Amino acid sequence: MIWAVIGVGYRDIIVLPKTMSDEYEGEDGKKAYRMNAQHYLSKCLYPRVQRWKKDERIFMHDGAKCHQAKKVLGYLNKSGASFIADWPARSCDLNPIENLWALLQRKVSDRKPRNVDDLCKIVKEEFDTYSEQIVQNLVMSYEARLKECIRVGGLSI
Repeated sequence: MIWAVIGVGYRDIIVLPKTMSDEYEGEDGKKAYRMNAQHYLSKCLYPRVQRWKKDERIFMHDGAKCHQAKKVLGYLNKSGASFIADWPARSCDLNPIENLWALLQRKVSDRKPRNVDDLCKIVKEEFDTYSEQIVQNLVMSYEARLKECIRVGGLSI
């Protein structure tokens, strides 16, 4: 499981072992893994939320199950950090991190990882190659993408 966060002047990526994920059957019938709420809190949010609050950042996560768990939303509410609570899952046209994941996926695929360990190593390496300017452009282009999405009636842009 790979988790990342980006913002103007801020980015972070972590790789969590499968033991920190819930196993389920994927769409293709194969084993797949998803982060559970407790691991999302302990590995992703607890170490970072107070910094985001101090820096006056607005945190946005999507509608993934672990993001919308009662204990996660409860923690975010109690923390005093600013966050968007009802962001839709798979809103890739609007969510800046989804745009970065798309760029990253191409670069990682080109390197042809041989196994899970290789994949995780390559993802981290490629994530670190993106300049602050690219990350900033993705974050700052949100408003234009939102306006375009509204213009086309909510269709994919």
